[in-house]
Amino acid sequence: MNSGKDDVSFYLEYKPKYKIFLELMSRRMRNVLLVSSIYDSFMLEEDGGLSDQIYEEFQNLNLRTLPRITRVSSAKEALDILKTQHFDLVITMRRLGEMDAFSFGENVKEIQDIPIILLLTSLMEISYLPIRKKRKGIDRVFVWNGDSKVFVAIIKHLEDQLNVERDIEIGDVRVFIFVEDSIRFYSLFLPELYSEIRRQTHRLILEGTNDFQDLLKMRIRPKILLAETYEEAIKYYKKYQKNVIGVISDIEFPKGGILNKNAGFLFVKQITKKNRNLPVLLQSTKKNYRDKVEEMGYLFNHKRSHGMLRDLRRWLLDYVGFGDFIFKNESGEIVGKAEDI
Repeated sequence: MNSGKDDVSFYLEYKPKYKIFLELMSRRMRNVLLVSSIYDSFMLEEDGGLSDQIYEEFQNLNLRTLPRITRVSSAKEALDILKTQHFDLVITMRRLGEMDAFSFGENVKEIQDIPIILLLTSLMEISYLPIRKKRKGIDRVFVWNGDSKVFVAIIKHLEDQLNVERDIEIGDVRVFIFVEDSIRFYSLFLPELYSEIRRQTHRLILEGTNDFQDLLKMRIRPKILLAETYEEAIKYYKKYQKNVIGVISDIEFPKGGILNKNAGFLFVKQITKKNRNLPVLLQSTKKNYRDKVEEMGYLFNHKRSHGMLRDLRRWLLDYVGFGDFIFKNESGEIVGKAEDI
């Protein structure tokens, strides 16, 4: 028998079949600090019991990483508890009494460098926000619309941001870029987008030998990266372009710090120079953009249409590739379909 270096080749590392899935989504929002006045807490509970709604939503989506939510009613109480306990995320309301939400956010980041979300309780509060570049201390703003799905979307949105780079490196996961500057719209649309992508991913994965393995496979679902400006969207695309499988973009959003009515067209034109087949869904509240979008060869989604989610599902199935594999001849006639491998 040989010894020394000749024997090294026989000692191969055994990697279980599902090891890769265990390594994905390693960073989670497990401990959440919710800062809300007594009035805001009352409003949340009046909408149906926040904790119960969140728990039910996570159960419905078959998510097993239910976050632990700690509530406090003042900025001072929040800052005190942050000095003694670790949290992964802070969600704060706008009314904090002695301190505004943005100053509070800056103080939090001096104690713990963690994401801070400002949650508004009504659409009216959006008009009281400072301009985007002055929202220091706050990472993103959402609007509570009475549906606990927004909390799931906030948590999944932040987890995707935290895990995307590592998960691409070890698992080659795919990415959607979602470009939208309207707080109202992305607060409504992002929860539905997560639900739909999770539903389509679950439909596609091969059945495992048990439920645990099926749950692990769901970690390979595409990440969703939300961008509010042209520069943020371009940065995401340049960094993850090899893994981007689709782009959902508004048409009018900030570019160079100013609202640009052609930003969506400019963004799509830029990213499709080398990738002409990239699936793109362009959205707007203005119907007059439809002809130009379809002339460019993309699908248009009218934001105020009752069929908006239906069009999103059609785009995922027919353009992105979540649907059946369709065989066509040279004339474009469908000659066959395959539902699975």
